[in-house]
Amino acid sequence: MVSSVSGIESLSDDSSKEVTVVLFYETSSEECEHMNEILEILSPRREFRNINFKKCSIKDGRDVFVKFNVNEVPSFLFIKNGNEIDRLVGADPASLNSKLRKYVKQLSNDDNVTYDLRSNSIVACVDESGDAQLNKDLINILNNTKVKYHTIDVASDNAVKEKLISFSGSSSFPQLYIKGDFIGDLNTVKKYKASGELSVWVEAAAKNLDERRVQRLSSLINQADIMVFMKGDRNTPRCGFSRQLMEILKETNLPFDTFDILTDEDVRQSLKVYSNWPTYPQVYVKGELVGGLDIIKSLKEDGDLISTLQG
Repeated sequence: MVSSVSGIESLSDDSSKEVTVVLFYETSSEECEHMNEILEILSPRREFRNINFKKCSIKDGRDVFVKFNVNEVPSFLFIKNGNEIDRLVGADPASLNSKLRKYVKQLSNDDNVTYDLRSNSIVACVDESGDAQLNKDLINILNNTKVKYHTIDVASDNAVKEKLISFSGSSSFPQLYIKGDFIGDLNTVKKYKASGELSVWVEAAAKNLDERRVQRLSSLINQADIMVFMKGDRNTPRCGFSRQLMEILKETNLPFDTFDILTDEDVRQSLKVYSNWPTYPQVYVKGELVGGLDIIKSLKEDGDLISTLQG
């Protein structure tokens, strides 16, 4: 039972029931009693499980009647996030049922959009009924990152389009979302691409790593033109594979740097995910993974090692 303004304003705190329907009634009214019975019939139905049903009597909630300007009973207020979004005045079961179905459908669309944005790391929302070149530009940017992404075409569903506009606060399409967060429209995405921020966010999302880790790993693998991640260092290798690799690289007389993964467990585990390479040692040339010991041996045998290491 709702009996205060604060009570109504807190009704939409439950994220699983985004729309609240409040029956404003007077206990002595036959029409109110009739609509209360209708509400008791409708509210348990599975199709309305995401609607929050409440009642407020004029006797116990006069301040609520005043706040929401309810002058007649029975009245039904449809409330979302503490604000009125619809109203039904009078004893009209058919209209009540119709409005309930309307908001159930809207909630379903909202849920589907939210699910898509949250279950896919990177989402491109395009409007095929709009400027085709804008859509193409965003898709090209994402294709160049070589990561997987999900696409939503809002042209086929206006409810989805309106939901995204409401969610993002922007009516411009295409739009880019990363990990459920709105990044921006095409112009904004281009700015982030130019600054280098987009590549960090995309890599972090695609590899399920946080941005701090991606930035650190990127910095480490670019620390030298030839960068080796190994157990130990160039002078004190701590496993047979690392020792063999050091012997081969020293023979090239090319400068290289090393990072001891035994000194940093976070780097040791994160780099496997970042580069999709499960073992060590790992050799990078100008920020790009070449491979492990077997790859280096193969390049040496083929006579391609020096040219590969020189980039």
